[in-house]
Amino acid sequence: MKKILLLPLLFCLFLVACDKDEPTEPTGPAANELIQGTWVTLEMKYELFSANGTKLAEKKDVQYDRFTFENGTVTALDPFANPTSATYRVTEGSGSNTSLFMNLGTLPTSFMVLDIDNSGLWLRSDDGGDTQNLGTGLSDKEKKLAITRLTIQLNKIK
Repeated sequence: MKKILLLPLLFCLFLVACDKDEPTEPTGPAANELIQGTWVTLEMKYELFSANGTKLAEKKDVQYDRFTFENGTVTALDPFANPTSATYRVTEGSGSNTSLFMNLGTLPTSFMVLDIDNSGLWLRSDDGGDTQNLGTGLSDKEKKLAITRLTIQLNKIK
């Protein structure tokens, strides 16, 4: 009888003695903090994809645009135009689910933050429209179904 009672007692002791979850490692600064400052574009890459995912065209552009992010306001300055300002918002998510929303005219309004650290920022948008005339030669129907992906690489300068 003692042996029969000993088995459930040992099982309960085993459950209580299990290690607790490992403490989570502290994460670095939030994307909203890291984005503060002035950034210059190193490369803007436009890719046009068909509805089935086939890449139809690609164009790379280096404009040396400057973007200054400061307390909810982004100011964009390209070498050939006056500064443009708008509000922005960073939505933090887990993994690669961090997003940047801004309304700066010709650029898409929603970007996925692919990576960000103290010196580099990589953004991607799949709602870039038919920018940079990549759809030349496509029918109107094909243009409506096509997806333009814009990937921007920026470098922090201050």
